[in-house]
Amino acid sequence: GAHWRLLRAPSFGVRGSHLFTGVSCPAAQFCVPVGENYSNTRSLRPAYAVTAVWNGATWHEVHRDSEGFMEGVSCPSARSCVAIFRPGKGNRLHRLLLANGRWTAHVDNLVGVQETITFADLACVTASSCTAVGSNSTPKGEDAAAAYHWNGRTWRSLHPGPRMRLHSRDLSGVSCPTATECIAAGSIDEQSAPLVEQFHAGQTRIVPATRAKNSSATSLNAVACLPGGLCRGVGSRERRGAAPVHTFADQGVLF
Repeated sequence: GAHWRLLRAPSFGVRGSHLFTGVSCPAAQFCVPVGENYSNTRSLRPAYAVTAVWNGATWHEVHRDSEGFMEGVSCPSARSCVAIFRPGKGNRLHRLLLANGRWTAHVDNLVGVQETITFADLACVTASSCTAVGSNSTPKGEDAAAAYHWNGRTWRSLHPGPRMRLHSRDLSGVSCPTATECIAAGSIDEQSAPLVEQFHAGQTRIVPATRAKNSSATSLNAVACLPGGLCRGVGSRERRGAAPVHTFADQGVLF
């Protein structure tokens, strides 16, 4: 609440190094980081994916999975989390549930999901309301925006119509201020422009978003929203006439 301090990373009694790639803190003294362990420092492939818990004082490893990557996590409460797990080809969404002091992992089948979908971010308001976004690689090598919602029983696509499956688009971040509304952000490659989508009451629409000032290209990587419609997104821009080595600069974008 006043300053940042560096925490000693846990080893959990195993060789190698842990790389955390996502974290969610549903309470002040409860955080769930996810990542992977690299037991062989010469190899670029992780030994296993790992989920841990920080209780404000100590670390506890709560789950290991087969060789793969944990890309992100969202915990609507201290008893329920959803994590993005990528086993090498395609990916899966894990629901991590705490019951009687023990964590269990549940791998869900996504309706209509192909191996070509890659999720980048997710947001869970409750245990029965989660939205995951990313991209779906097409046979031509282009990316189409992908978004799925968990209603407590199944994951279903939020892009039901062909108009919303436009290629050369991807979603990188999502924020859900309420259980019925989410805003996702990303980029439209062929236009070098930011992409913003709104999911509300079962409807999906594209929200107009302009490029950053004095830039030839703008992309959004993450977004945070409050109830009432105020959102802020962050990403990068390509400056007009900039030298190639200094092409991109971090910039906050308000929409």
